Amino acid sequence: MKVVLSLILFFVSISNGWSSEGVPNKRAFFQTDGFIPENLSFAFRSKKLPVSGAVAIDEMIDIEPFDAPGVGMVDLPQFRLIFGYGSLSIFDALGVDEVAGLKRADAIQKISDLKAHGKTEADGAFIAGLTNLHGRQMFMFFNLDRLNSSVGYANRVLAHEPLHLARCLITTVKNPMVDYINDPYVKLDDDNEEYFAEVLERAAAIAINRYQKIQPDSK
Repeated sequence: MKVVLSLILFFVSISNGWSSEGVPNKRAFFQTDGFIPENLSFAFRSKKLPVSGAVAIDEMIDIEPFDAPGVGMVDLPQFRLIFGYGSLSIFDALGVDEVAGLKRADAIQKISDLKAHGKTEADGAFIAGLTNLHGRQMFMFFNLDRLNSSVGYANRVLAHEPLHLARCLITTVKNPMVDYINDPYVKLDDDNEEYFAEVLERAAAIAINRYQKIQPDSK
């Protein structure tokens, strides 16, 4: 009976992408439903979600487990990556009228005020970028109308949001049941700076890659 139970647990661990020793099973990592393997000097998987209207990109991203400096093997949670034209696209992608305390109605008012002054969100968006949670799912959003206003501004936001995401990912690794409203987030300090940097590199590299693919002159 114990042998049968051990075999069952072994196969369950393999199907979940982990070996019987608790070390990520890289072969299993790439064998999950609809995810496409990619590589940007590190391995990750992406899964396209349906898009419509002003939403340009909506994907689930799953970074392959990696050996983080001073921490050991780390398996980061999946997150959702969204690019859209205008602030309203994040509400459309998530199917909500409010997210992270920001309201669709206020976004509409901001856009209306800009239009009244002959401006658009390229001049000052209601949301340029946003990293937060929808339910328990982390997402990172970029407003293409604002990013496309200048190369310099795009570079700023593409670096800014992944830092927020890195902190959310690392906090969830440390405490999978974290209450994001009441529990403290992991703080950046001397001991975990390289760990933060490794996660930030991956999140930023994927965001930059996707932004480059959207540009008209991209190949």
